[in-house]
Amino acid sequence: MEKHPTAEPIYQFHSLFRHFLISRVKESLSHEDVSRLQKRAAGLLTEAGQIEDAVLLLRDAQDWTILSS
Repeated sequence: MEKHPTAEPIYQFHSLFRHFLISRVKESLSHEDVSRLQKRAAGLLTEAGQIEDAVLLLRDAQDWTILSS
């Protein structure tokens, strides 16, 4: 895990660990539940100004309606 020194500290998982966690979630939850979580996370990322990351999650969730607006 990395800590980015900003006004409010930001922590980022190593990409391999992140991919491991994502694969475990996809094995454990239904496609609908994963999609719902991705959309919720995309909303939080948008609120935090991290638009590019939000777009990637919405793409993975295949939410073309939100992406096209």
